[in-house]
Amino acid sequence: MSLDLTTISAQEQLAAIYIGYYDRAADPVGEDFWESAVANPNLSLADIATDFATQPETLIAYPFLDAPTAEEAEGFIAEVFLNLFNRAPDAAGLEFWSGALLSAIAGDEGALSVGEIILAIIEGAQDSAEGNDRTTILNKIEVATTWTDAADAAGIDYTSDTAAQNSAKSIIEGVTDAAATVTAAKSTIDGVFASTAGEEFRLTLTTDEITGTDNDDTFNAYVKQDGGLSNSLSSADILDGGAGNDRLYADLTSEYLGNSGDAVDYTDIQPRVKNIEEIDIEARDYGDGAGAEIVVDGKHITDHVEIGSYYSDGDLRIENLTTLTSSGYARDTSEITITMDHTDNFNSDDDASDLTVLFDNDYILGRGQTSEGQIFYFLLDEDAELAGNPNRLNNIDVDGIR
Repeated sequence: MSLDLTTISAQEQLAAIYIGYYDRAADPVGEDFWESAVANPNLSLADIATDFATQPETLIAYPFLDAPTAEEAEGFIAEVFLNLFNRAPDAAGLEFWSGALLSAIAGDEGALSVGEIILAIIEGAQDSAEGNDRTTILNKIEVATTWTDAADAAGIDYTSDTAAQNSAKSIIEGVTDAAATVTAAKSTIDGVFASTAGEEFRLTLTTDEITGTDNDDTFNAYVKQDGGLSNSLSSADILDGGAGNDRLYADLTSEYLGNSGDAVDYTDIQPRVKNIEEIDIEARDYGDGAGAEIVVDGKHITDHVEIGSYYSDGDLRIENLTTLTSSGYARDTSEITITMDHTDNFNSDDDASDLTVLFDNDYILGRGQTSEGQIFYFLLDEDAELAGNPNRLNNIDVDGIR
C-alpha cells in the first residue's frame, strides 16, 4: 500500500516536503507560513511543493535548478530518495524521475513540476522487499513534527540559532523503518529542548556581587523603600551572568551621593556587569529638576547584546557604552541592539520620555573592525602654500600634502 498524503495532517504533509527537499525538520516560523498556504483553498499541495523549489534555501542547496544538466538532475533525484527513504533509487526510477525533472525545469508542455515530482515520489512509497519506504518516511515525519512542536514551545529563533539548525537535520538522520529509532530520536529532542531556565537573583540595597548559573538567569533590581526610594542596582554592584542567555531588569530612579538627597549630590549609576546579554532599564519619572534624567554609565558593562529603555516614564541616558566582551574583544557596533520598549507617552515635563545612548567613540566600529578607527587633521597656511606655486593644493591626499 502506497502513502496517501490526503490521509495525514497539513503539518505532516509539510514535514514530508521539508524532508524531501532539505532532509530536515521544519522550523516553527516556516511551518506556520506554509500551513497558512495549505489552508488557502486556491492553492494545491502541489502548488506549495513547487513553491519550495524557488526558495533561497533550495537554490543554495541545488543551484543546478537554475542551470540544469542531466548529471545534476540525477544527483538531485538520488538526494531526494536518500532524504526520504535512506536509499538510492533503482536504475529505472533514477532514469525516469531525472528525465521528468529535466522536463519540468525546461518547462516542457505537460511536464510535471518539481513539486509534483517530489510529491509523486513520496506518495509512491511502499513497504517491499527493496525497502520499507512507507514506514521509513512515516517515521521521519513523526520525528520531524515532534521536533518542530518542541522547537516552537521552546521559542527558538531558528534563523540565528545554529545549534537548532544543526539539530533539525541531525534528528532526522538516524531515523529508519525501525520503531526504536523513533523512540531514540524523541528522547534526543527532549534533551535538546530541555528547559534552560536559570535562577532569579534579586539585588539588595547593599553591595551585590552575584555570579549566575550555566542556564538563563534573571537579575531583578527593583527600587526599594528605605526611608525613601532607593535603587537596588548601584555603582557598587558586580554582576556576572555566567553562561546561558541572561537578563538584567533594573528599575531606576536618580542615584545620589551620601544620604542628603540634595540636588547637587546626584550622580550616574555605574555598575560592573558582564555576561548578561539583555539589559532592560525602567527609568522612573522624577520631575524637571536635577536628577530628572536617569543616567547609566556603561563603561563597565560588557558582553551585552541588547540594552535600552523598558516601560520607562522618565528620561534615560546611557553613556560611555562600549562593544567590549569580558575578554577585551571589541565587537562591531551593529552587534549591539538598542531597545525602547513600551515607553510612556508623556512624563512630568509634558513631553515624551526620551532615550539617549552615547557610545564611547572608540567603539563606533563597523564592517569587521575590532579596534578604533583614526582620523588625522593637518593645518596649513593656504596663502603661503600657494605663493609661487598655484597648483600646490592639487596634490593633497588623505595624509596631507605630498
